[in-house]
Amino acid sequence: MDFSKTSKRLTAVNQEATIWCEGQSKVGISISSMTGANTLSFFGSLDGLTFNPLGVGAYPSATPPAAVVLTATAIGDFEVGVQNYKFIRIQLTTGSGPVVVVLSASADGRYQEAFIAPAILYPSSSSSNGINTVTIDAQANRAINLTFCNICMNGLGFGANGLVRIWDGPVVGGNVLYSEVLTSPVGSVGTVQKLSLPTDTDGHIGISGTPGNAMTIQVVGTGGTTTIINARASMK
Repeated sequence: MDFSKTSKRLTAVNQEATIWCEGQSKVGISISSMTGANTLSFFGSLDGLTFNPLGVGAYPSATPPAAVVLTATAIGDFEVGVQNYKFIRIQLTTGSGPVVVVLSASADGRYQEAFIAPAILYPSSSSSNGINTVTIDAQANRAINLTFCNICMNGLGFGANGLVRIWDGPVVGGNVLYSEVLTSPVGSVGTVQKLSLPTDTDGHIGISGTPGNAMTIQVVGTGGTTTIINARASMK
């Protein structure tokens, strides 16, 4: 086997994710999301029974890396040369998460797939101060394709001032891809407005940004009305 990948959601002390890496060259380790205060530790094993502390380098790094760490307390990407290890592990040593980790091992550059975000994303955000913003983070050489978005609204209403815009990049300095006026809720009755995203000549619904750019969805002009942005996006 010249490539393997595993992912796990850690929610208790001593939970771990381990990857078999015998015969590979490198292992990529991504801490892709984290809630709360946690410490994760890195380990390697020559036999699958005894695991010893392992120093890894922040991705991208030289082999061996100029600086190594034995633990991590925040999201980040790391890599390590396999050497003679058969197994490499990341373990939640303090905290209760949840923490999502991904490990990939390969003899070539495919270990970097540990650092690629999930193909399908479901960003969401809630606000009641008149501005609600969701940013879908950029990925190198990949374009964000937004295929669904709705705005849930509940409150006393905001008249004709509500607007949603979708930006290729940030709000300041980016380009507007799409705009739609929001219909104000009446009284205390909530409403849900599904955006009328455009359809291409093949019947596919959605809008795409520039490869390597983030995408930003922003609701403005809604006063004290509570708004919730729910979206679905993929990477192309």
